[in-house]
Amino acid sequence: MAEIEARIDPTLRRRGRIIADLVTIGVIAPLAITFDFHVTRPFVLLALVGGALALNHLVPLITERRLRRERSRLLGEGDVGG
Repeated sequence: MAEIEARIDPTLRRRGRIIADLVTIGVIAPLAITFDFHVTRPFVLLALVGGALALNHLVPLITERRLRRERSRLLGEGDVGG
């Protein structure tokens, strides 16, 4: 149970999202410059960055919801068994 609680901790998630966003931009920016997306296809660049940043926030959100359901299930089993 403590492991699930630790993985749901909002301070860790916030720091992780910021790091993931910085890494994402750090990867996409050089690619965009290499392929000249910032000049030739600015909307492709914006869509790429927006999609990548959305995934950075969507995946942890889905994981958090799954962990909360698991925590609720474990708490429910504890009440029934105890």
